[in-house]
Amino acid sequence: MQPRQLLRRLLYLVVIGYVLFCVGIYFMQRTLLFPAYAALPVGDNWQPTVGALHEQTMLDGQCGKLHAVLWRIAGDKGTVLVFHGNGESVANVEGEVAMFHELGYSVMAWDYPGYGRSTPCWFTESDLLQDAETAYLWLKQKTPDSRIVLYGHSVGTGLALYVASRHPNHRVLLVSPYDALVNVAQDHMPWLVPVNLLIRYPLHADRWIGRVHGSIYALHGLADTLIAPQHAVALLHHANGNADIEWVVGANHNDLSHAENNRRWLASKLLTQ
Repeated sequence: MQPRQLLRRLLYLVVIGYVLFCVGIYFMQRTLLFPAYAALPVGDNWQPTVGALHEQTMLDGQCGKLHAVLWRIAGDKGTVLVFHGNGESVANVEGEVAMFHELGYSVMAWDYPGYGRSTPCWFTESDLLQDAETAYLWLKQKTPDSRIVLYGHSVGTGLALYVASRHPNHRVLLVSPYDALVNVAQDHMPWLVPVNLLIRYPLHADRWIGRVHGSIYALHGLADTLIAPQHAVALLHHANGNADIEWVVGANHNDLSHAENNRRWLASKLLTQ
């Protein structure tokens, strides 16, 4: 085989490999960005075990049912609506409910499509955002909206900001926030991969935070390698001067994955009126 022919074949193989890799990223990204398998399981017979006042429901989502749970306490100061991380479920959130109860707050959480008992489907970003709105509106029927605190962790911070941008004057608590999920994804892909063209869930939180009028409090680890600190900095640049961030020296992403690890910070923000 002539050297030129060999070079041409090698070039073809590289191009084919590149195209297949990009196609794989496009069709696999739902599993990559929303790995429901990594969350604690929530079976058909799952029941809340924290507290005596709790309620479960199956909401009508954009492409199926959404499992939501409300853990109440009598005489609460308000309700924390949780938008959990991509490796969590309502079962993970339940592990933090007692702490919120001790701070005087009821808690609501819901599972994204394919998580726990929520219907798995080929959902779009628009579907996910509307599902977040649906979860909020259900809670609004249960408690005055002025007493709802929006709490987002990791991928859930974008959803919390989206809801806050549509419903003014809520306090918003963000743990490990980002400016846009597409920017975070680009950090973890080879530079030749056009992530902005392939991603189906760009989640541009930086476009929503400027429409949020309530107080925004953020917590981020300076050693976070999953959502780099610069993404939190970029996000807050788009706020209206109503956002405050606290940095945790030496903390990686997983160090802030549970609210119990951030009890002092949460207590100070939840007790702020």
